[in-house]
Amino acid sequence: MTPDPTSPETFVPPSTDELGAMLPAYDIMHLIAAGGMGAVYAGVQRALDRPVAIKILPPGAARDGESIDRFRTEAKAMARLTHANIPAVYDFDVSAGYCYLVMEFIDGWNVHQLITQKELQPDLTYSLLSQVCDALHYAHQRGIVHGDIKPSNLLVNQEGVVKLADFGLAQLIDSTSASDPDAFTPMGTPEYAAPELWQPGVTLDHRADLYSLGCVFYEMLTGAPPQGQFQLPSVPLKLDPRVDVVIARCMQASPNLRYQSAAEIKKAVEEIRQPAPRAGGPHRSPVRVVRPPARRPGASAPSGKRPAARKADGIPPLVWILLLIAVIAGVAYIIKTKAASSSSPANQAVSTAPGASAKISAASPPPDSPAPSTPPASDASIPNPTPPASPKTEPAAMEPPVAPAAEPTTPPVAPAAPSTLSPEVDAQRIAVLARHRADWQANVAGKLTTETDRLAAFYTSALEKLRDEFSKAKDESGLTALKEEADRFARTPDGLGDTPPSANEKVAALQKTLTTALASTRAKVKPAADLIREKCLLDLKKIEANAPPADQAILSVLYDKIVGTPDLAPVLVP
Repeated sequence: MTPDPTSPETFVPPSTDELGAMLPAYDIMHLIAAGGMGAVYAGVQRALDRPVAIKILPPGAARDGESIDRFRTEAKAMARLTHANIPAVYDFDVSAGYCYLVMEFIDGWNVHQLITQKELQPDLTYSLLSQVCDALHYAHQRGIVHGDIKPSNLLVNQEGVVKLADFGLAQLIDSTSASDPDAFTPMGTPEYAAPELWQPGVTLDHRADLYSLGCVFYEMLTGAPPQGQFQLPSVPLKLDPRVDVVIARCMQASPNLRYQSAAEIKKAVEEIRQPAPRAGGPHRSPVRVVRPPARRPGASAPSGKRPAARKADGIPPLVWILLLIAVIAGVAYIIKTKAASSSSPANQAVSTAPGASAKISAASPPPDSPAPSTPPASDASIPNPTPPASPKTEPAAMEPPVAPAAEPTTPPVAPAAPSTLSPEVDAQRIAVLARHRADWQANVAGKLTTETDRLAAFYTSALEKLRDEFSKAKDESGLTALKEEADRFARTPDGLGDTPPSANEKVAALQKTLTTALASTRAKVKPAADLIREKCLLDLKKIEANAPPADQAILSVLYDKIVGTPDLAPVLVP
């Protein structure tokens, strides 16, 4: 069977001369791109000497009502829009069996080519995405949903200006389309399509474009569209973690949980492009998932606010510590010297008071006998207004240098192993944890509890109904399996876990239904949980940026706990 050359599958675009003959008002320069659904040519509008792009559909499309309606929709959508980031439309018609659309010519590349050629750096990605947000917000405000946001539809000219092209799947949101959900059948591109595009009878709105934009943002950074279970890019690519927040929120399954406008996405991206400067040192991204080691207490502070603060304090803490250690060593040396001197009789006279020196020397015991701890009885009868020298006088003389010796043992150790935050930093920490704990309880833990309680009630009811069914049928094995499942559910209501499914087919079917429902419930709250986690990490990082080194070490431990703990309820206790 000979293929039909007019069908989209076998479409062969006309030559430049053939197209020029069909469109005499234009000089056709060359073919830009061609596919099963049409072709695009570069040309010049003769009357105005204006470069143009001419898009045509296969000849069969001119006889296909659906194809020509889509093409007309694209022309009408783009004709409504006059914006720096949307190609202008100059003409639309049918000629010689071809539908054609004449629009602004973009001399440059599409984003898919830039991704393939690895030309996109994060800064350029943020800039291009902000411009796309401008175009989308402008279109959405005028009641137009693009419907097919993807890298190949984002054109970039030589000046770095993005043009949002190909409105062939656009939906014009007006009174007719709003009242008739079936008036428009969205198609999109599967890799970037929002989940609601696949739900029959669901009216498409502008938030489907925002989902697709999140997918495109991910691909611009990583080089591949998100598929199945995928890792957000900030950790492997060492990007600002707020990038993950933007992508995750754009790609929420529920439109209500996404950003509600492209302007909100642009604002979030612009904040990433211009992060607040860190205290001291060169500019760095405000959050990293992989934590750097905290500075040692003795390490020098980076340039910035720290040196000025220390200058006002006077002598640095390290100098005080060294001086204190020197005093302790001196005191210990003096005590040791005095102890050695007091143990010899020859030196005993030197250490006593001047008035009693002769008497103690005369009464001293021979070298072979131990020195008495009190003066001999013969000395008690000698009148002397000066109290006799005794061991008690020596500690009294040593008291001034000995007094501080009990205190200086802990200060050198405390900075190396801090256990508490400074009051100011701790107050900030408590405020952050309290705020995010409330958010977690409301949007994660609370919703999980409500939904699991509801599922438990349904599951219990289903088990009771199955019990009645087994009882009427006198199915003893079924009743036994049902009792085992009821006991298991009472112990572990959160799912089967490692328990194998029941051998009874009906009980196993109920178990599978419960497991699927619980997994779906957890999946629904996961984006909110991830968002709260990222916001908490951002806030902690802001506190750490201006905290002393000792506080940074403690905050680092808390930061790591939040990163590695699935349930933040116990971690977020202030």
